[in-house]
Amino acid sequence: MNDKVRAVTNQHPESEQQKRLRAARRAVIKLGTGIVTGADGQFNVEHLAPVARTIAALKKEGRQVVLVSSGAVGLGRGRLGLHRDRLNDMVMRQACAAVGQSLLMHEYEKLFQTHGVQLAQVLLTEGDFVDRTRYSNLRETMEALLKLGVLPIVNENDTVSTAELDYLNIRAGERIFSDNDRLAALVMSHIEADLLVLLTDVDGLMQLGPSGLKETGTKVIPLVEEVTSELKSLALGPSEGGRGGPSRRGRCPG
Repeated sequence: MNDKVRAVTNQHPESEQQKRLRAARRAVIKLGTGIVTGADGQFNVEHLAPVARTIAALKKEGRQVVLVSSGAVGLGRGRLGLHRDRLNDMVMRQACAAVGQSLLMHEYEKLFQTHGVQLAQVLLTEGDFVDRTRYSNLRETMEALLKLGVLPIVNENDTVSTAELDYLNIRAGERIFSDNDRLAALVMSHIEADLLVLLTDVDGLMQLGPSGLKETGTKVIPLVEEVTSELKSLALGPSEGGRGGPSRRGRCPG
């Protein structure tokens, strides 16, 4: 290493986040609704094309990736031409999910085809994490897919399960998972991944200013080592347009 390169390296030491990212060999990446779909309810190729390139590059490096993707309900709503208010009805959300899930996979097939990445659809319910036999079967299937070099795309089976869709009536402790953020965390634990990345349209977990408003002294919390009660207070409900993630008062990726 010459002196010039050494000087630049010393000026910009690798952060803890960068070290963990570099060391990870198996990762779970979660895409929120705001990333997957645009305001028009269509698949957002502009957002997702660079994500697909990055995932393809990671796989070429020998890393294993699982993608947890929201967006089925949003795509279904867009295809059916329904107003967002119609999603206040549970059955309507399930109907939109049934329409949108095939659309979601079709768009991902087109997106990853140019990179030569093979995909698998994995639709899960709470029972897959509770029943021992189903849990074991899921683990074996996921391991087989990853060894084959396939990219599993995971979502809740919203057509038959209401665990995620019934977000208007969730009470603490009732559900194994109630949004894809938690589903992604379960999948990460299930396959013993090294890293969970939540991609969103906000900057990250925000520390609010003295007035409690985003515009006054807000800053991103770069690394969370321990989940404290103060940290939990920054995560107060679903983000706009999605079911997961904290509210606009202080949202984290999701």
